[in-house]
Amino acid sequence: SSIVRGRVVAEWRTCERLSSSHDSTTFPVKKVSTTSSASAASLPSSNSSLDESQQMESDSGSTSGEDEGFGEENGSYGGNVTPASCDEIPDVDIEQVARKLSEQGDREPSAYYFVICEIRDTERSYVHDLDILNVQFRSRVEESHLLLPKQVSELFLNLDLIQEFHSTFLRELEGRLVVWEDNPKKYLQCKVGDIMKKRMACMKLYTNYVTNETKIFEMLTQLQSRSSEFAKVCAQFEKSNVCHRPVSEFFYRPFQRMVHYKELLKRLLQKADPKHVDVSEIKDALQHIEVALEHVNKSTRAAE
Repeated sequence: SSIVRGRVVAEWRTCERLSSSHDSTTFPVKKVSTTSSASAASLPSSNSSLDESQQMESDSGSTSGEDEGFGEENGSYGGNVTPASCDEIPDVDIEQVARKLSEQGDREPSAYYFVICEIRDTERSYVHDLDILNVQFRSRVEESHLLLPKQVSELFLNLDLIQEFHSTFLRELEGRLVVWEDNPKKYLQCKVGDIMKKRMACMKLYTNYVTNETKIFEMLTQLQSRSSEFAKVCAQFEKSNVCHRPVSEFFYRPFQRMVHYKELLKRLLQKADPKHVDVSEIKDALQHIEVALEHVNKSTRAAE
């Protein structure tokens, strides 16, 4: 009916506005002193994070690398994947989905679907931000020849691994949503819980980056204050069509995204039918991200 369709479309638009508000404004940013004497050179090797994420995989009960999203050819998360561009991802036909959902005469499946869409949309935004930071800004820094290779590695600690991991995660979500659109009446059979559980089980790969987030920010601040040329590179990038905001904000996005996953999974459980096939795995995914956040917080306190 037109009433149900209007209700569904209105709910979608509300969800879209929430998604566009960006999770970076929802959660507090860690405050750090720009006058700290911590040495940027003390940052650990990015290899330690990979070792820890592999150990975490063992702790979470995974039985195979393939199940946890590892690429068999190169032994990294998600295989050889390039960052997903917003232009490469097809938009959902909202009118089509609204028509199909209206035939069900049930509000809850659409509410659950829209939370999944929000996860997908905010994941798209996050992958785009990682591309801005780790590809485009990093290219400007490397082309300036103002930093030593070691300094570049320390400034962009573990971001290659994180970007590759989330690019694959985004493609998995997109694939499931396409299946869902084709089978909206099979609401109880449409799964994303297995994807969420698998990916949230690997969130400890963030430990090395988030634990050293303060040092990374201090390093960026010190480089800008000590080198007018580097400060100029940053200022020009911030004024470009690519960025439009302080580049330092992008360095906080990984931790903010971890917190946002927890909130999204809670909402997903609230909207899910208790009989839905996803419920058990979404609960497991929520537990994984809570454990990862606790682990990161403990590691951060220990490093201070």
